[in-house]
Amino acid sequence: MKQPQPGDIISIRINDREVFSRVDSEGVQRLPREPYLNEMADSGAVDFTRLASCSIECRRWVYQNTGLSLSAYVATFPDDRIENPLWVE
Repeated sequence: MKQPQPGDIISIRINDREVFSRVDSEGVQRLPREPYLNEMADSGAVDFTRLASCSIECRRWVYQNTGLSLSAYVATFPDDRIENPLWVE
């Protein structure tokens, strides 16, 4: 596989669910970014520090939709099954 370039969209699987990551200008692979989640956080309408009281499915959804780097996601959810064509075993 060729080296990923900024702007490339990479199909990955997280717990058997297809997710489209993107490569940012620094070469970091990031999960999708849902602008409304960031707007809610920036406005104070949602306090993401309280996510611990939510179900793990809810926390996963939030983390998968805030533009987090894939490596940060893996550090947060180390037991999730991730298939990434950019990772070489």
